[in-house]
Amino acid sequence: MKIIKGEKFVSLEEITRFLNEKQPDKKLHYTVAELACAWADARAKFYQANGYQVKEGKHYVPGDTEAEHLLSRTACELIEKFAAVDGHDVPLLGDGIAGIFTT
Repeated sequence: MKIIKGEKFVSLEEITRFLNEKQPDKKLHYTVAELACAWADARAKFYQANGYQVKEGKHYVPGDTEAEHLLSRTACELIEKFAAVDGHDVPLLGDGIAGIFTT
């Protein structure tokens, strides 16, 4: 987790670990790859809907590696609103991800 200007940003790995700890059914577990696809899909659909890209510092910040993004709660809301992975939505807030941003 990284806090920038009072806003928390978390990695996809942190999100998957947090959500999977709360889900006893392993068939319903998230993977980092699935969330990376969801984030890419949400960004593309957000751009199509709004005509501009997600914003660094609001939706994400770069992570430790070149390809990694740390996501804000707002980014998780975009995933829930826009993303579909393998034909299903990705209800991060519905699955309790808001808890990671309040701890």
